[in-house]
Amino acid sequence: MNTYIDLQPVYEVVKVSGADAVTFLQGQLTCDISELDNQVIWGAHCNVKGRVVALFRLFKHHQCCFLIVSRGLANKLIKTLQRYIFRAKVNVTRADYHCYGLLQCPRTDYPEGHYMAQHEDYYLALSHQRGLLLTPQRLADAYDNSNAWQQAAIALNEPQLYPQTCALFLPDELGLDALGAVSLNKGCYVGQEIIARMHYLGKAKKTMRQITHQIKAEPGATLYHDAQAVGHIITSAATDDGFVSLANLKKDITAPVYLDALHHDTAHQVVF
Repeated sequence: MNTYIDLQPVYEVVKVSGADAVTFLQGQLTCDISELDNQVIWGAHCNVKGRVVALFRLFKHHQCCFLIVSRGLANKLIKTLQRYIFRAKVNVTRADYHCYGLLQCPRTDYPEGHYMAQHEDYYLALSHQRGLLLTPQRLADAYDNSNAWQQAAIALNEPQLYPQTCALFLPDELGLDALGAVSLNKGCYVGQEIIARMHYLGKAKKTMRQITHQIKAEPGATLYHDAQAVGHIITSAATDDGFVSLANLKKDITAPVYLDALHHDTAHQVVF
């Protein structure tokens, strides 16, 4: 029997619909959705400075695109996209779906990286180990273990953006190239010129790394080396031994790195 994790504290869903939905999003998002069939892909929306203001998984069903964003970012993304609509035949709204994760008993009846629609439900086969269920119904038997979901995501170098880290990171600092979330040849989109320049000239000064630490650190927390800021926490999850996180760190940084500029003890040190 499949047992789902309640991911309502983690995700919410934005729906972009209308005759011009695909064309509209193609000019807004970092990912290429022009040939999207039943795949599930990563994508981002950036500001004009090339910084990520929304990060999501996306899939298209008929004339609708669904963007699964972090809890607390849906309204901001909706308002941002609505500013660019002009005369396009597009509606950007919140989709009334509940999100549930599957870790222990993944479905094997659909290819990895694709989705399956059944009635009003969508099942996203993220991998052979994990799946996401979007449904308008609440599942009475879902359990609260979003931390386990976050642990699995961090182990796979899957970042997450939060309201407090909106516009803090560049795509390269979140490893979005490796996730296939950035297209460099599909044409113009918001922030594309800066993103392309950073990529081709290799000017990104920071990169994403997995780190461990003993005390809790919230997304956006600053990391220090010799009392100088060298990066930030991207996302974090508790473990039996402390915490595991993804962080963007300067490429040339060496240990030790700390969670506090003044406290250089083992409790505040991060390991990478």
